Amino acid sequence: MRSLSPTATAVGVAALRALYSDMPAPLGFVSDPFAARLLPRPMGALTRIVRARPTLARFVHRALRIVTRDLSLSTPLRTLAIDDALRVAIEGGARQFVLLGSGLDSRAWRCRELANASVFELDRAPTHEYKKARMRGVQIVAARHAYVPVDFERDELSRVLLQAGFNPEVPTVSLWEGVIIYLPHQATHGTIRVVASMSAPGSSLIATYTCPGLGGAGRPTVHLRLGARLVGEPIAGEVSTRDLHAWLSQHGLQVDRDEPVNGWAPRVMPHGELLTGPDWERVFVASKR
Repeated sequence: MRSLSPTATAVGVAALRALYSDMPAPLGFVSDPFAARLLPRPMGALTRIVRARPTLARFVHRALRIVTRDLSLSTPLRTLAIDDALRVAIEGGARQFVLLGSGLDSRAWRCRELANASVFELDRAPTHEYKKARMRGVQIVAARHAYVPVDFERDELSRVLLQAGFNPEVPTVSLWEGVIIYLPHQATHGTIRVVASMSAPGSSLIATYTCPGLGGAGRPTVHLRLGARLVGEPIAGEVSTRDLHAWLSQHGLQVDRDEPVNGWAPRVMPHGELLTGPDWERVFVASKR
């Protein structure tokens, strides 16, 4: 991997956000004007070409659905679910936003709700450098923004955040998107413990996760598991809803919402177009009382 490059999964997530941001109606149900900008230039240009041609865009949409058994729709749908949960948290008084593994997330630039909040983006230093180069000259809407380089396997998360100016006494919303599935259970449990210990009353954690069997799928997921391994990010952290809720409760976090990402499809998908794949991902919101 080149020194200034995001992970393959970060690129894939941004590519799907870019694709569905300006798809011909009614498929353009995501609003992320910076997703294409954050992509490596050839891929960003490709998404623009597809979006500009309605017939091609619909073909790509259908082809991706077939090949991935609707996994391609999980990212844009979870974007809607997370944006909604973030909006509720900020309206509820959160004044800090922590991204645990920020990747190519653009919420600090596009979410107006963050105008009075401090944003802390935690990720590998090379990913930050790549992102800084891509977003140079673009106005951030957040009141304060900090790139926080971190090695999640070696660094102490609480120490890194405090050094970056994080205030553990201020209500915070933390986002952990598309990460749990790649982590061993011990790492997931440990991160929940640290997030809970750093969260003031009124704080919340938003995260996505995948149940065993990739949400209920069987043999058709073999190629997806192999693909994840080939790009260097093998699936290691499928977890049951019951176990995950138990870990959250153990550390004083109460689950307020837990729903399949696919549940957002009827709100935005074309009439009569049903999801045929499993519930690839779920998104939960847990709060610190």
